[in-house]
Amino acid sequence: MRKGVDLIYKLNGDIEEGINVFELSPILLSFGKLINEAHNILYPDDKEVAVNIKPFQKGSFEINILMFPKDHVQQLINFVNSDRGKNITAVLTYLGFISQFSGVTLIQVISYLKGKLKRVEPLDSGEYRYYSDDTSSIVVTKEVNALYQNCHIQQTIYNGFAKPLELNNVESIESFIKNDEEKTKVVYNKEIVPSIKAYSAAEMPINEQEESVENVRTIWVQPKRVSVEGEKNSWSFRTGPDNIMTANICDDSFLEKIKDGSIRLSHTDRLLVEVTEKQNIRGINVTISNDITKVKKYVKGPEQEELKFD
Repeated sequence: MRKGVDLIYKLNGDIEEGINVFELSPILLSFGKLINEAHNILYPDDKEVAVNIKPFQKGSFEINILMFPKDHVQQLINFVNSDRGKNITAVLTYLGFISQFSGVTLIQVISYLKGKLKRVEPLDSGEYRYYSDDTSSIVVTKEVNALYQNCHIQQTIYNGFAKPLELNNVESIESFIKNDEEKTKVVYNKEIVPSIKAYSAAEMPINEQEESVENVRTIWVQPKRVSVEGEKNSWSFRTGPDNIMTANICDDSFLEKIKDGSIRLSHTDRLLVEVTEKQNIRGINVTISNDITKVKKYVKGPEQEELKFD
């Protein structure tokens, strides 16, 4: 039966005398929790992940990661040998714990942004563009975006991956798949600590993906501000004694009548119109626009007395 994935996690430096167990235990616990959380985020339909850690050299740990069902042994054999078993390697790759990914990993994104993400822009490809300021940006996959935006990852990555580099006798961390070190090894030094620290304490920006809601209604309105040349934009109408609606006119036949003078609007006129109200939601911002798609009825107001000027 296959054992899952064996990840080697190694602390490099002057550690001949060993590392204080009270410092090391929370680090290893957070590292295992980080892998578990990442797997739950990216593959919520998979079985649970078991993370077992054992030391095999000073400063080196073998981390066995295995997905398992809790019921029958044969189900375990069938599951581990299925395509889902490959998801463990994918999780380690997206996190940046092994180097089998052509895109940008979570740790690389954090390092690039120095832990300070200013803005997120969803792309049509399903990827996301991350901005560190107004000009500098990087594109990440939907998987890395899901990890970066998750509060559990944000809370555990410092203790699980950056904190060991703050120990005086640790110079770098390396990790790789057992028996495949040449292709999978990655090495991180103390330079990444400030970025991960900043990321752990940062407030996440709101995803700027826009959502829209439309409502169509038919109402009576009275003109307030009009375009005598039949332009479509920025008309305004009274919908009640104290209510004013700004709208665009999208009824071309009505606009033609305004242009040729067939209809000369007055504030006492009434129009029965079909209005499409559209709410655009981007982050915490909500905007509303109104389009009059059809003027169904025009009722001319009382005739005004003609005034003559000398």
